[in-house]
Amino acid sequence: MDYQTVLKIFRDQIEEIDIEILNLFAKRFEISLSIGNLKKENNLPILDIDRFNTLLEKLKQEGKRNNLDEDFVEDIWNRVHRESISRQGEI
Repeated sequence: MDYQTVLKIFRDQIEEIDIEILNLFAKRFEISLSIGNLKKENNLPILDIDRFNTLLEKLKQEGKRNNLDEDFVEDIWNRVHRESISRQGEI
């Protein structure tokens, strides 16, 4: 195969993975909304910083096992967490 064919195969694989990632984010945010509703019903604060910090450390360790830069993992999860908090705040 020529390099263009191989490149297209790789790019198609990346595109499939990117779509899977987006679908997983959508599922995650659905669950986050359910958590937000539960928190609201029980007069709990939206932000649970201890839970977030525990999760972040676990994710950074998992990232390290997968050769992912710690700052990269932290940046992504800070953004995901902000989005979750924002969505829960709209409830």
